Amino acid sequence: MEHRKKDLIVVLSALGVIVVGLVLYLLSVSPAGQDEPPASTGDSIAMGKDSAAFDTEADMRVIRDYYEKAYNGSVNTSEGWKKLDNTHLTPLMAERSVTDEDDHGFFIRNQQVSETFLKTLRVCHIKGNWYMVSWKRDYEPGWEQVPVCMVTARSGRRVIGYVTPAQMGTAASDTVFYPRTIAMPTRQTGGYEFVKAFYKSYFSTFLTIDTHALEIRKQLENSYMSQKVRKEETPIYSQFGPGTMQELIGNLTPKGYWRPSYSIYSLWEAGWYCLRGNAPARRYFQYIKVEKAAGSYRIVDVRNVPPGAERLYRHPIYFADDKVLYRGGQENLDNYIIENAVYPADATKTGRSATLPVALLLNEDGSLASIEVAADLTNPFAAEAMRSLKGMTGWTVPTIDDEPASTYLFGKMLFKTSGDGKNSVRFVIERGSQIYED
Repeated sequence: MEHRKKDLIVVLSALGVIVVGLVLYLLSVSPAGQDEPPASTGDSIAMGKDSAAFDTEADMRVIRDYYEKAYNGSVNTSEGWKKLDNTHLTPLMAERSVTDEDDHGFFIRNQQVSETFLKTLRVCHIKGNWYMVSWKRDYEPGWEQVPVCMVTARSGRRVIGYVTPAQMGTAASDTVFYPRTIAMPTRQTGGYEFVKAFYKSYFSTFLTIDTHALEIRKQLENSYMSQKVRKEETPIYSQFGPGTMQELIGNLTPKGYWRPSYSIYSLWEAGWYCLRGNAPARRYFQYIKVEKAAGSYRIVDVRNVPPGAERLYRHPIYFADDKVLYRGGQENLDNYIIENAVYPADATKTGRSATLPVALLLNEDGSLASIEVAADLTNPFAAEAMRSLKGMTGWTVPTIDDEPASTYLFGKMLFKTSGDGKNSVRFVIERGSQIYED
């Protein structure tokens, strides 16, 4: 019995030595503190599924090679950048490799890299095609982390196919982009449906790993934009393309599956529509005119103000809702709607209700310069909202330097029915992010 106890003690002692040795080894290879980037991806959402077998070590070498060459100062000519982009990026990512209007690099999320960038640069595999590029910050403690997705180019070479935008944090999932661009339907029932379909397809060419994205975008432009809109030397083209996308990309959220959040509004002028970002990005917009010829629709004009508003003294201001009042206040506004709005007859019969976002552009004298309703005007609710609001005057607008200023006012037309024939219509002004009602 004593012999067995001695054997057990010897075995346990040996196991203890092994455990202590293992702990010491792990501590030696994984120092605590800020010497290595975090292992997790923070606010990452579900990772994409593993794809076909590929060499993760080779992928990491491609990523590291790009980041080192791009930011060690060795590439300083346009020809050099073109060569580096062609060998390491998809055409769409090469388009993003230039800095934005704030001089921020898309791949580093800053104007310049830290002094210790090359020394602390790390590339690790997350899952599937996703990798995390990390380096130590020098402006605050911690690590900068940028998720990168690798794809197989048409040549068969592995290249960087997507870099998570800064607004998405460390999201590293195949849900943050379109796997392929969205095809444009061959037929649309009207101008409003055409605009919706066009923007959906066009914007997908900015948020995708599809290696044909730039060619498809060019096809969309050639097929659905007039020559006037396509001319690159005009501001119209630049405002319509990357500029609008760059602004709307700031409105991406996981709630919206990382897709641009916007609405299409109809204007009272025939053929005119407005793409406007949803709150809080309402100030990002484009006004476009659509015409139909030979059985198909085409965009023939793009502006940054609605038609007829070019005469405004200065550019309209936003979010001054607390300083915009209808003459006599909400009670008079309600009375105006009651006296002028007519509940659609068919909707009364079927007991339908509706809530429609509305944007008003007010002139300096308080009159209406433009009305936008977020629906097709073939919708009876939208048509009635446009008709009943069109005659409104007498708004009080904010002032700048003691001068009245044109302003956008956002609100909602509320059509409600109780089902027993009792209907009500109201226009409610939105104050900031809340609906304001006196």
